[in-house]
Amino acid sequence: MNYLKKILSSIITIFIVSLIIFLLFELLPGDPVLTRLGVETDPILEARLREEFGLNSPLYTRFFKWCFQVLKGNLGNSFSYSGYTVLELIKSRVFTTFIITVITLIIVLATSIPLGTFLAKNNKIKFFKFLKVFSQIGFSIPAFWIAIILIYIFSLKLKLLPTLGTINWNRYPITSMKSLILPVLTLSISKVPLVSHYLCNSMIEESTKDYVRVAKSKGLNQNEIYRNHILRNSLISVITIIGMITIYLITGTIIIENVFALPGLGTLLMEGINRKDYPLVQGIVLYISLAVILINFFIDIAYSIIDPRIRKGKEKK
Repeated sequence: MNYLKKILSSIITIFIVSLIIFLLFELLPGDPVLTRLGVETDPILEARLREEFGLNSPLYTRFFKWCFQVLKGNLGNSFSYSGYTVLELIKSRVFTTFIITVITLIIVLATSIPLGTFLAKNNKIKFFKFLKVFSQIGFSIPAFWIAIILIYIFSLKLKLLPTLGTINWNRYPITSMKSLILPVLTLSISKVPLVSHYLCNSMIEESTKDYVRVAKSKGLNQNEIYRNHILRNSLISVITIIGMITIYLITGTIIIENVFALPGLGTLLMEGINRKDYPLVQGIVLYISLAVILINFFIDIAYSIIDPRIRKGKEKK
């Protein structure tokens, strides 16, 4: 029943987000028809395009028509990419964004969990304070600044990796892989310190609780206690940070893709904004909003899996 409420809440959220997205881009200055044709254009051609794009209809009519089309899986036609639907353009770019997000998330989890555990185990040594300060510096530096530094080192000085992204998995698989190294490294460097920092603090707090002392009295060694008890309970608080990072990776790649000129959703979104392509921008923002809502939904499920007490508490209610 709780999941049904969550689904209903998500549907309402999607509707509100759709309304805000639609109204926001309708209120923005600029005319998409004049942007496409230019200021000095044929009035007949201008009128025909306005009719084709549905811009002559009232605002509320266009909104509900857009909502019904979205429910059918149709996000409309692009204003600037003639002959292409918004859904076709998103499909052509989404894989690049998806692969960057997944690889980065795997690297962040595979690196930050052992690092956070190591920091928690060795929190009394002098080197611990240095690592804590270093981790705070790491997640304080903006990702685009890290990207510029990496481009300068690995592309301009060492000439090991390309500055701009070339993604064509069929013809240039090696070049495509090399084009993803710096973007993934940029996002990972900015997020590994954040996750390890929160995990370390959570594990230090958990290590002072009574169940840890009971486990030690039973003769369990430190590694077993950290692995089977402290780490598991610490992940409950850290999973929120992981969810936030996943959302950040989906939205944050917009900037990183533009820095490295990668053909992903980020560059497509900027192209749509520059060209006043409202259906394209609305479709991409709606797609990202749906992804964020789904991630939050799966975070709730993950809570129940990691900590059965949460699930039992919901069932009692």
